[in-house]
Amino acid sequence: MKKKLLVASLLALAGTGAMAQSNAFEGFSAGVKVSSVGTSTTISDNAGSVNLGQQSIVPTVELGYAYGVSKEIVLGLTATYDLTETKAGSVNNVNLKGENHYSINFKPGYVFNNTTQVYAIVGYNSMTGKISNGGAKATSTYNGFGGGAGIQALISKNIYVQAEVQQLTYDSKTFSGVTVKPSATVGTLGLGYKF
Repeated sequence: MKKKLLVASLLALAGTGAMAQSNAFEGFSAGVKVSSVGTSTTISDNAGSVNLGQQSIVPTVELGYAYGVSKEIVLGLTATYDLTETKAGSVNNVNLKGENHYSINFKPGYVFNNTTQVYAIVGYNSMTGKISNGGAKATSTYNGFGGGAGIQALISKNIYVQAEVQQLTYDSKTFSGVTVKPSATVGTLGLGYKF
């Protein structure tokens, strides 16, 4: 009987210790973001290269889960999807744009207090790149990686705001001797709900 009581007490203490390590940012979340995306696309061939760029405002949805390792450390995983296309520049009737952009991001964070955390962002990104010149079109999938940082603040128990900045770099594709390599700088403001 005493052994059972001792085991039950130890399990209760272990459970209390685990609860004490949780933090306000752990759990599932969903949010909407608005991003200012500054693209930079290098187009090159044997004659040389040109760099095109354009700014776009892009709405995005985000789903995520964060695990509280301790009161100060949280490990997050998010997935995002852009709701509109990203303009990537134009020259001589040639237009560039990105569509169906999504990302999967790892976000290790540090919690300063019970309402604010800062985090790093390391992510995989993919989009459909389209080049059009009158009736001629070329489409390809571009994959790449991004890195950056963000800050998230709870304005109530379940509602948060966040700001992020990232640099995205994609692989290059070659069409008929012309190589296209996109990249982007992204600044984001978001509002979300933590379940």
